[in-house]
Amino acid sequence: MIEARFIGGTGRCGTAVLGSIVNAHPETIYFREPRFICEAGGLADYVHGAVTLEQFRHSMLPDFYRTLIAGLAENGVPAEAIQAVYAWEDVEGVLHDTMTGEDRIQDARRFTLTMFSRFPMPYWVEKTPHTVRYVDLLCQMFGDGLRYVHLIREPKDVLASLMRQRWGPGGVDRFCLWYLKIMGDARAAYEQVPQRCYTVVEMEQMARHPQDVVPALFTFFEIPADPDWLFDAIKTIRLVDAHIGRYTDDLSRSEQQHVNDECGPLYLWWKGKAR
Repeated sequence: MIEARFIGGTGRCGTAVLGSIVNAHPETIYFREPRFICEAGGLADYVHGAVTLEQFRHSMLPDFYRTLIAGLAENGVPAEAIQAVYAWEDVEGVLHDTMTGEDRIQDARRFTLTMFSRFPMPYWVEKTPHTVRYVDLLCQMFGDGLRYVHLIREPKDVLASLMRQRWGPGGVDRFCLWYLKIMGDARAAYEQVPQRCYTVVEMEQMARHPQDVVPALFTFFEIPADPDWLFDAIKTIRLVDAHIGRYTDDLSRSEQQHVNDECGPLYLWWKGKAR
């Protein structure tokens, strides 16, 4: 039985577009970037022994709680429904102080399921891009019950998109280091996860052929979707909004070549894994 569904990538790679479609599904509750797994001091650090349970509770859990509530509200979940489901004392009390790595993995699994399975909806999907670095941990937590969608995008377009944001690594050299770290960690994690649990999708293909890609992703997630609903949902994806090739206007030729030289081999490796 599939019990955990995640969407990830570098960021600025189409995860928000896919997430908005998932959020519109009538039987799915969608969690937009609660970040409690992959942020510094988060659940991955707790499992790996980098932080104690008390450190996680005091530094990460309050931020996670606020982000979770805000994200659900932005997705249209009524405030009274959120408060009824997520009482702070219930959230704080899920984790237990454990010593061994295996116990912590099971603790992390129980915590994640408790957080995401509280609404009376058949399916939940979480989207935090950088969970892609920890898919091996997610697989330890959920085994064959995990389904992970990894969206990839031409790195020069990722950089061009990041340059228009207030966040990001800043500068071409820092971008390349940032990209190689995320996608390198993701590759190491990918190689430890059964392929049946993990699928790689090119954002450009989703933008050009949503009628093929989106239904296939719902099938991968094992979320049934009415064909008429899918038809309407797919229409929200517009090729012009994908800004494919934006880098030709935003990056100099030398910047483009630098990204190709530094990031191109790893990107091509990931393209070879795409469905």
